[in-house]
Amino acid sequence: MPFYSAADYAISQWLFLRVLGGIYFLAFFSLWIQLDGLYSSKGLLPITEFMAFLKRKLGVRPFRVPSLFWLNSSDRFLKWICLGGIGCSAALFLDIWSVPCLLFLWIAYLSFVTAGQDFMAFQWDVLLLEIGFLSIFSGIKIPSSDSFLFLFWLILFRLMISSGFCKLMSGDPTWRNLTALCYHYETQPLPNRVSWYAHQLPRWFQKSSAWMLFIFEIGVPFFIFFPDPFRLFSAAGLIGLQVLILLTGNYCFFNLLTIGLCLLLLPNSVYPEWLSQALHLSSLSSDPSFLNTGIEGLAIFFIAVNLLQSTRFFVSRVEWLWPSFLSHFHLCNSYGLFAVMTTRRDELIIEGSQDGIHWKEYELRWKPGNLTLPPRQAAPHQPRLDWQFWFAALRPHVLEDWLRALLIRLFNNESSVLKFFKTNPFSGHPPTYLRVMLYRYHFTDWKTRKGTGHWWRRTCVQECFFTKNPIG
Repeated sequence: MPFYSAADYAISQWLFLRVLGGIYFLAFFSLWIQLDGLYSSKGLLPITEFMAFLKRKLGVRPFRVPSLFWLNSSDRFLKWICLGGIGCSAALFLDIWSVPCLLFLWIAYLSFVTAGQDFMAFQWDVLLLEIGFLSIFSGIKIPSSDSFLFLFWLILFRLMISSGFCKLMSGDPTWRNLTALCYHYETQPLPNRVSWYAHQLPRWFQKSSAWMLFIFEIGVPFFIFFPDPFRLFSAAGLIGLQVLILLTGNYCFFNLLTIGLCLLLLPNSVYPEWLSQALHLSSLSSDPSFLNTGIEGLAIFFIAVNLLQSTRFFVSRVEWLWPSFLSHFHLCNSYGLFAVMTTRRDELIIEGSQDGIHWKEYELRWKPGNLTLPPRQAAPHQPRLDWQFWFAALRPHVLEDWLRALLIRLFNNESSVLKFFKTNPFSGHPPTYLRVMLYRYHFTDWKTRKGTGHWWRRTCVQECFFTKNPIG
């Protein structure tokens, strides 16, 4: 007899699919409000141009770049696919046609990830695809087979273990001496208001928190595979960790998705009896034969192989076991944020001028800019352009394709792109000059903020790029 039965987790499996529907809804809605500025024909990285480039370079190879946009990449089609994702995620949340909705959601989101270039290259995007694909099969019958429930537990275990091991094995001194959190709240991509307060905590507390982080990322996940009292402890610890990360940063739906996985650790016994009766799940049993057990076995095998890869154990021995063409479908991925801690916060600020003397800033809606404004809460929405600016500041002298396109769009006063900014400082006439400045930002302390009202202080480091309007 196995040490668990999926039937004992039927309520959690049903709730997990509803949570997954909600997360898909957040992901597609967040993408919808940025779609024109990012991917339309007038956006920063037009998908229609990208697909045309692929056809010239590769021919039509849907297994190399699996996407619906091989069929059509017009602005209207992009919107229809995104709207379809919003509609199907709402239906999944309401438990309507769950399996067909799960299939469309996975295909639609995969289409955007594979064609979305820099703006869709985040770990939570591929985690959603990995979980979404497995959910298509496990959602056929609730409760699922024992093996499918184990697969979800294995994904959660791999996610947490990989996050901890990548920090230890990176050789980064701030993780080795436990000072990483002394920098993290200030230097993370998009801090929020709570981040400022967390940064003010004493150094001993930050080092103790780093210790606890390793315990929860490397130690606690092992209790997933212990009997229920220990499994409940694991669920409580991992959910608590995700809540703390959610409160002190902006990681879109990543923490919510991880919490959703943790729900699968909760047995029916933690829920009120009326819920089981209302869902008609009380008398169901798991049936290991409803799907080919060979598929489940292969899935467990490849996830285990990826676990070895992502924790860097025996990498050279297992890399060949994962078929290369499957990597394009993001069915099994590696995870681990902040393996190397950023110890300073640099920001690229775009400034425009009509005369080359007086300059005005283009201020993005979510990333640090105005010194008097507190960091904002964006999650579960992900402002993808703001995120890319954080990565661009790590290599300030590399003019990324999207940044070059952004400067061109600003010279044209392109409305779909200007929506990313709080205001347009040149609404009457486009600027004659644009430059990209590098500033170094720091949180203020209690005394400075009380005296000046400033949440940030900054110093100008250098000018990175300067350009003139080619038609001005």
